[in-house]
Amino acid sequence: MNRQNGNHLHGMNEGQLELAPIEMVDVDMDGSFQGDELDNSPTQKPSTKSLSPIVSDHALNVLNELREANLLCDAQISVGEQSFNVHRAIMCSCSSYFRAQFTGFNSRAGTGNDESRVVHIPGISASIMNCVIQYAYLRKTNISDDNVHELLICADYVGMVGLVKQCKEYLSRTLSPENCVSIMGFARFRFLEDLYQKARNYTLRYFTDVAARNTDILDLNIKDFYSIISDDELNTREEDYVWKLCVKWIDRDPENRKQHVAHLMTGVRLGLMTPKCFMEEVKEHPYVIQCEAAKPLIVDTFKFISNLYVPFDLPFQPKLTTPPLAMPRLPHEVIFAIGGWSGGTSKGCIETYDTRADRWVATMASNTSIPVASLMPSRRSGTRLRQCTAVAAMSAWRN
Repeated sequence: MNRQNGNHLHGMNEGQLELAPIEMVDVDMDGSFQGDELDNSPTQKPSTKSLSPIVSDHALNVLNELREANLLCDAQISVGEQSFNVHRAIMCSCSSYFRAQFTGFNSRAGTGNDESRVVHIPGISASIMNCVIQYAYLRKTNISDDNVHELLICADYVGMVGLVKQCKEYLSRTLSPENCVSIMGFARFRFLEDLYQKARNYTLRYFTDVAARNTDILDLNIKDFYSIISDDELNTREEDYVWKLCVKWIDRDPENRKQHVAHLMTGVRLGLMTPKCFMEEVKEHPYVIQCEAAKPLIVDTFKFISNLYVPFDLPFQPKLTTPPLAMPRLPHEVIFAIGGWSGGTSKGCIETYDTRADRWVATMASNTSIPVASLMPSRRSGTRLRQCTAVAAMSAWRN
């Protein structure tokens, strides 16, 4: 090919059409443009830079206008009673399904039969297929709450990976306490693991709002519901909310669900509940009283609570360990205390405060990238040995 006219073709991937003259530029491996033109001299050294074609929006719009005017179209997509004229090359460029239909063994290309150029797709509405075709030509389409689920299913069916990605990104952006559980169920049913994890993490992160405003969570089966309430990353400052949600879940179908009350109690950190809620809403609840398997859990919780009020300086006091029923959940916020003043000298140390466990944990300064030695020390204040020179709140997002 002639390299001087700049109209040569390259390997195409989804989103890059080679039907118009393009300008070649150098691109670093991270995709940033350098702006240098290609050097065609024979002494050019090999480079790790890749070549990326640029296609203008004008070229994409022209192709779509040709389709809408039925110019140069060589195939039809039929859904229900409506048909769409398309260009086979365009549809093949972004869909493995249409590539197989138009170029596969069953396409009967070259037989002169017009039926070989018609693809019938049952079970898809015309509006959804119009969005799919629009994406094939423009690499963008109208995605809304009303069509995103059906559009994602159709895009997945025809193997249009880019459109599937856009639908998943849309669902991720629109996550809310009201829809996160339904999106989580939809993603698992469609084997969209990344979207499922995002929706589940959102449910755990905003559990208090979800428990108060979401009704889909009450329709989960026992396995899925228990996996939520027992997760260490469940973000709740009071275990009372977890127990109250368990009661609401059982009340949804008490005859079939009250048998699971003891199992649900193992997922609730009973030892971290407020004494009032435990005594009035757990110990005396009819579901708990009627369940024999729940009684040992009540006894163990009483033992743990009573040990909390035993003085630790008594002789022969056994070493206490935290039982599972009182194990704090992983914090989503951590307070960092950096530097300080003690014994007349500045200290290069870092401490973190776990709000869930109500515990300070020392962190070795040598294991961090923070220049602790450069921090200005402050005077000792209050009962603590040193006062922080910097306190920052950090959100520990686990996406």
